[in-house]
Amino acid sequence: MSKILVFHGTDHKVGTTMIAQSVAEVAADADTGYKVLMLSLNNREGLEYVKGKGETIEGIKASIDSQVLDKEEFFSRCKKTKNLYMLGGICTPGNGRHYFPETAAYLINTFRDDFDLIIGDSGNSPDSGLAIGALIEADIRCCVFTQQETALERFKIITSLYENINVMFDVLAVNKYEESDPYDLAYINSRLGVDENRMIKIEDTSRYARQAERDRKSLLNYKNNDRYKQDITALANLLLQKEGMEPIRAQRKKKWINFT
Repeated sequence: MSKILVFHGTDHKVGTTMIAQSVAEVAADADTGYKVLMLSLNNREGLEYVKGKGETIEGIKASIDSQVLDKEEFFSRCKKTKNLYMLGGICTPGNGRHYFPETAAYLINTFRDDFDLIIGDSGNSPDSGLAIGALIEADIRCCVFTQQETALERFKIITSLYENINVMFDVLAVNKYEESDPYDLAYINSRLGVDENRMIKIEDTSRYARQAERDRKSLLNYKNNDRYKQDITALANLLLQKEGMEPIRAQRKKKWINFT
């Protein structure tokens, strides 16, 4: 049965989609051979870093609403690599209001027995029915934010809000981390009052963020970005180990796969 890992951001600029996709890619390409499904469970398409037009929740809404989703057709339309499948979210602005927590729950529960990991990108909006459904169904929840005052303040707001529906974050990922920033891990730990074992940093020294969006691929696919790859693997292992799953030790291939 799948383990459900859901990522949620404090804001739309913190890099939630990139982090979720990177964890999905590194898990799917690991020596463990995990079969991974990544779902965009928010009010956006969520396929910014994937080449080619992929299937979306909006595209199969009728089947989802009728709960008659054809698995074989789904697999053929969502497959990206041998072990990685991806389903986009909502393409049409404003259509998020037509999707409810039950939609996310149906998708997740339909495929629980078909994958080792289901990874949800739940965006950043508490107004998204898909996001709320994903967070409720999750086994492990990871909150993504950055070394900014607004991000820390937003974290306090959303954690207080989500506690009302018994949703708490197990892991905190500080994305775009810079060692020289005064908002270092020690300060953030003290400021938020969280256990340091729940927090992990993600560095990107490559400066390829804009190019990744243009090229439509994750930061894992660029050379001279070993720090990012190491941090993403560490994050993936922290999440896996919390669910008693085998950690990632190596890639199956010598060369990094371009997930397109």
